[in-house]
Amino acid sequence: MAPRDELLISVTFPPNVLAPDSVLLLAWMATLAVIAGRSLARVIGLSPLQSQYTARYGPGYYVPNVFVQYWSMRVMAYLGSLAALVALWGLWLIWRRRLPTARVFLFVATWAVAFPFVMNTAGWMLTENGRQPWIVQGLMKTTDGVSPSVGSTELLISLVVFYGVFLLLGAVNVFLMMRFARRGLELEEPDEAPGRSTPTRCRAARARAGTVATAPRGCG
Repeated sequence: MAPRDELLISVTFPPNVLAPDSVLLLAWMATLAVIAGRSLARVIGLSPLQSQYTARYGPGYYVPNVFVQYWSMRVMAYLGSLAALVALWGLWLIWRRRLPTARVFLFVATWAVAFPFVMNTAGWMLTENGRQPWIVQGLMKTTDGVSPSVGSTELLISLVVFYGVFLLLGAVNVFLMMRFARRGLELEEPDEAPGRSTPTRCRAARARAGTVATAPRGCG
């Protein structure tokens, strides 16, 4: 379907019924459209849209999966709003100089790392599902885009290789993050009076020098 028709599907579920939260989504989409200098499509029901497409392009079913459109739009929009609220919460804690001790925020922020990945996936599903049944709007359908020169075996091998590589990279990424997270941060000792060294620095200096005679000044 056309990009502006995606909005129709995302705000009408069940079919031809305007969802209760669609007013907020319409306002959000209208704001983005104004910023981008584009016009917003008029919201109509699914049945009239199906009739229009049938009259224009011939027999066929031109409505994509409504369930996927409905929820992918909401996951993307609401998680984006939630991510903005978490960011504002963090800025407020920084301003109040309470970020290092805000246990609740640090817990939420840790899990919020997944927000961009979930939002990106939801947005991809919204776009790819919303353009069905078209590869090129009004010119080529997805059913006509299957390549006869690519067999099922080649497709299976490609998918297995891609999934294997990404699973391996993901496992290495998780391993390295957990490994370095367990090490913790190496905090520097505060400076003491001039000419004197902290016990920690003295021990480190002796370990490097191997003898007390070559330890820096201030170390007994």
